Amino acid sequence: MNCICCNSNKFKNLVKFKKFPYLNTSVPIKSKVKEKFDQLNYLYCKNCYHIIIDPRPKASKLNSLYESFYSYVSPLANKNISPTRDNNFLLFVEPWIKKNKLYSKVFEIGCFDGYILSKLKKHFKYHEGYDPSNGAKIGKKFGLNIKKKFFDSNTIPKAKFDVIISRHVIEHIYNPRKFIKNILSIMNEEAVIIIETPNFEYFIENSKTECFSFQHVSCFNYFSLVNLFMKFGLIPFKKKINENLIIFFRKGNITKLNLDNNKNIYSYINYKKKYIDQKKNILNLISKNFDKTKKFLVWGAGGYAISLIYHFNIDVNKVLFFIDNNKNNKNKKFIGFNSEIKLPNSISNYLNNFDFILIASMYHNDILNQIKSLRIPTKVIILPSKVIQV
Repeated sequence: MNCICCNSNKFKNLVKFKKFPYLNTSVPIKSKVKEKFDQLNYLYCKNCYHIIIDPRPKASKLNSLYESFYSYVSPLANKNISPTRDNNFLLFVEPWIKKNKLYSKVFEIGCFDGYILSKLKKHFKYHEGYDPSNGAKIGKKFGLNIKKKFFDSNTIPKAKFDVIISRHVIEHIYNPRKFIKNILSIMNEEAVIIIETPNFEYFIENSKTECFSFQHVSCFNYFSLVNLFMKFGLIPFKKKINENLIIFFRKGNITKLNLDNNKNIYSYINYKKKYIDQKKNILNLISKNFDKTKKFLVWGAGGYAISLIYHFNIDVNKVLFFIDNNKNNKNKKFIGFNSEIKLPNSISNYLNNFDFILIASMYHNDILNQIKSLRIPTKVIILPSKVIQV
């Protein structure tokens, strides 16, 4: 086995989760889909620190889950939600697009409901997006040119594009090299590719786990991602690095970049121990905040919530129900949980039935403000260690 980014064949164990679900999204309440659990094992490349799943689940199995069950809060359909990650992307990208008024066609791969396209299309003469989930149907209702399909060699659009955006897609791709080749085939000569993906170096350094799931088969850091794209004659020229990587690429002459890929070696070596210690601390935190009911609510009905529960072995029997702003989760549940996912306005009916609310979402600040606005008298836990009395 060779690393897709640097061709090294030297890998080392990073972390292992003994029991993790393949499906970490909601399903219809009457669904007969049976959950399958398996061991989730990650390795890292000792040269470029790219992280992979080994063994990997079958791509066909994951693709069918994306098409049938993938769920995400639609910012277009839910005006009360501020999509922090999406807006941060726009704050970084849109000023550059405005400044460089050289582009007429934009294409987004994995655009979900097309929120980003809806904000950027005014800068282009033509826009198009692909997404395999039902988010594509939402986008169409808002007048966006979105096609419900995967982006692969069988579905490549005929047009050539000036700006190609791919956000939180490449980490799901089984063959990133083929993915890049397909992007190259729809690029105009001066085209720009804008890639956003989780920065797994950030998660390793901060001992975070929420991005580890069967869906994330390739886990990049800045060095490994740039190294991969440079193999195809694509060079980075603009970047933003925090918990996510946003990198602009274009065709150019390959030169040796000054990329420091050794500074975080001990973070990788010690990650497993830190994870085990953190799991103990989180379980103690939850235990200490039980009062009378020994039940709690989980706010967040996405993969983030399920990842936290199974990464840290949180007792599923103590979850009263999940809360979510996504109206598409109405009449839905998580496999392994008996209760239906509920909207926030139903919480007041259960005030005597839970001890606290656990926020399990990347939008925890928005959710905390919403809890305060609803005037719900409760404790709120934001992992790994924050407890707030509302």
